[in-house]
Amino acid sequence: MQPRLGFLLLALITLITGLWCWISFTDTHVFRKGDIYPTHQTLPYQDWRAFRWADPSGYYIYLPATFIYHWDGSLISENHIQGSGKGFEVEQKKIITKYTFGVALLELPAFAIAHLYSLITDQADGFSPPYILALQLNAIFWGCLGLGLVLLIVARRYGERIAVGLILLITLGSPLFYYQSAGGGMSHIYSFGLGALLAYLLDTDFKSHRNKILLIGLLISLLIFIRPTNFLLVLGIWIEFNRHIIIRKESKEIKFLALGIAAFSFLCWVPQLFYRHWLTGEFFNYPYEHESFSHLTDPAWIEFLFSPNNGLVIYSPLTGLGLLVGIVYCLRYPTLHRILRIGILIFSIYLFSSWHIWSFGCGFGSRNFVEYQLLFVGIWVEFLSSALRFSVWKKRGIALMFSTGITIGLYLMISHPRCYLGKGDWDWSEIRYRLGKHPSDYKLKTSEMFQLGEEYYSIAEDTIRLAPEKRFREVRMWVTYTLPPNPDIKWVLDIESENSKVYYHGEDMNSNSEIPYKFYHVFTLPDLLPAGSRWKIYAWNPDKHLWKGKASLDIQFN
Repeated sequence: MQPRLGFLLLALITLITGLWCWISFTDTHVFRKGDIYPTHQTLPYQDWRAFRWADPSGYYIYLPATFIYHWDGSLISENHIQGSGKGFEVEQKKIITKYTFGVALLELPAFAIAHLYSLITDQADGFSPPYILALQLNAIFWGCLGLGLVLLIVARRYGERIAVGLILLITLGSPLFYYQSAGGGMSHIYSFGLGALLAYLLDTDFKSHRNKILLIGLLISLLIFIRPTNFLLVLGIWIEFNRHIIIRKESKEIKFLALGIAAFSFLCWVPQLFYRHWLTGEFFNYPYEHESFSHLTDPAWIEFLFSPNNGLVIYSPLTGLGLLVGIVYCLRYPTLHRILRIGILIFSIYLFSSWHIWSFGCGFGSRNFVEYQLLFVGIWVEFLSSALRFSVWKKRGIALMFSTGITIGLYLMISHPRCYLGKGDWDWSEIRYRLGKHPSDYKLKTSEMFQLGEEYYSIAEDTIRLAPEKRFREVRMWVTYTLPPNPDIKWVLDIESENSKVYYHGEDMNSNSEIPYKFYHVFTLPDLLPAGSRWKIYAWNPDKHLWKGKASLDIQFN
């Protein structure tokens, strides 16, 4: 019997994720003549919040490098190089990335469709809006594929009610939803999808057993190729879901599986090693320079779990609850299966908290545990099966607990600025600030004709009319103008409180290839702006150049 309600839920999740994807793809507060400008335009290469910033560019660059630029880095626009956030770099015409091409392999179908469309519309540079949108939709596909396979496995074993509850918990109660939408350029949602496919194969009895084992070997090879630490994920999935592959010394199946893993690993790693040799002259060198598990003897496990800087439990309370439930079940009803399951999760926490940057940089919560939600399937199934036998009041208490955890996680996700902005790993004001009013609450838009011939020309000014405890972190400024830029003119943000200067910064009017010309800059502010402060934005024209043209200005205080 097919889980009809489960698939209806999955369709709803897909729809909501697609909507969230579109919101993250478009800068919805920027409307000009009814047009919504894509993020890559309103958030150009200077902005670290753009979808392709850092790791996503490093994973993806294999595709445009191979099919568009033919590995000649001199052909890539400087804006695209800077827009990678050092995800990839170009030196002596060589395109350099430290990541493997595993994610790019899974992005290939989406890239091919976007590239065909871009060839028709004459924007086939590998970084234009069709490519970015295709990558986001591709992440949604892999996330929903993984959820659908988990739904089938659990519904087949335990019934539809348990399956639906489980899907709600691991989708809304973990960072998975974020990483299949706004954070879809990272590797984690692909590891989740591949891991779910591996779980489905291990749980299903195929007629052609050898074909199944070959597919399992392929999936294991890809998972470890994409992220070597996924060997723990593979081990956990094997323990949790395997029902038909029996490991014995004399088993032909396990020998065939080992042969398949070796063959597919060879096909993955040989091209990667040749790429490293092309870059460095060596086949075997460690691409993550100065990055390692350097804290194996002093892991930051408390910070990893509880710090406002991407702490696992803080941003995903239900994941923390799942760990607690798993430990309780292991202690009360100890079996080898439960001990191995919780042992892998605890060892994963130890390993990840031993990385030289335990918070793993920008992201929402502990992104390492997105794919590890697969290892919580058994824990939640046991808990939900027991909860069905509880009294009505206990069920209501559990529902309230789950609802609270989901609400906190979703609210933090919606207000998430793509990176922890607190000062220090234990700056709780960051969490308090985000649990208050949404940061995007002070905006100004103006459009007028500029005519410069004097040294200063005030564009806009106003008084900050908010409480002293309000923490502005930045001002984002967009200017679109019609005449060529002049490098001697600066756009200036000036903030004063009574007679003292709070903030002052100017940026040169920058040039780009688009017409109308566009200027974008993020002004990072001091910790607190005193209430009643006056701010103004003006053009500083020290040489009194004659310059005029219509310009529109958008300002957002965050």
